[in-house]
Amino acid sequence: PGDKVKFSGRFKLSGQQNLTARILYITWQKEDGTVQGNHGEQRSSNMAWTAFERTFTVSPSSLSTFDFYSVIFSGEGTIWFDNIQLELNHE
Repeated sequence: PGDKVKFSGRFKLSGQQNLTARILYITWQKEDGTVQGNHGEQRSSNMAWTAFERTFTVSPSSLSTFDFYSVIFSGEGTIWFDNIQLELNHE
């Protein structure tokens, strides 16, 4: 609890208008077992190579299980990602 995690990477999208990408998605469980989640950015359709970064602070009320997804998407298209990094942020 209280640790900060830095999650980052580069992404490119090419797709139809229905393509939606949730970039740098994190899920965790609350003490009651409820699954929570959120993304750092949400983009649609087309995007040139772009770097994204987010910092996540581990909540005192979270259980120790976390899942980190580079991208979660829906729709039609292609998504590229590169240089995905996950590290403790000691700043």
